[in-house]
Amino acid sequence: MQIPSKTLVFTLLALLAGVGCRTDRPARAPETVAQPELPGAQADGAVLLPNQWLLRPVGKQIPLGDFPVNIALHPSGRHAVILHAGHGQHELISVDVPSGKVVARAPLEEAFYGVTFYDGGRKVLCSGASQEVVTQFTFQDGYFSEPRQFPLRPVKQRGIPCG
Repeated sequence: MQIPSKTLVFTLLALLAGVGCRTDRPARAPETVAQPELPGAQADGAVLLPNQWLLRPVGKQIPLGDFPVNIALHPSGRHAVILHAGHGQHELISVDVPSGKVVARAPLEEAFYGVTFYDGGRKVLCSGASQEVVTQFTFQDGYFSEPRQFPLRPVKQRGIPCG
């Protein structure tokens, strides 16, 4: 009896396919899913920005919030005042420069960009954004006191003090 050639070919293919399908092999471990890289401080000291750019600052970093927008250095060089206007509480933050320690925080209703010392470093001014004000603090030994607001124009006449 002669086997038709088509039957022989299909039988050989079926045997070869069966040889390639072994069931005694251990199951393959599931591949690990990479964790997303979130903005902020990274393990190597870099800072990942929301746009995925990396900053690699030189020197010591001091955590100050999610969006410090401007820095003013006191005339003595002893303190720096940082204006924070991010998603968290807007505020002025006083830092003792030699130690890198936060000395004081002064909450603000709203701020934008402007911060400066004047009157020989005895006063700090900062912008009030859409409130149309400039806020003034007395500044002594790294501490804020006596907050005052100076309206620049009626709120309906938008100009947004910033610089």
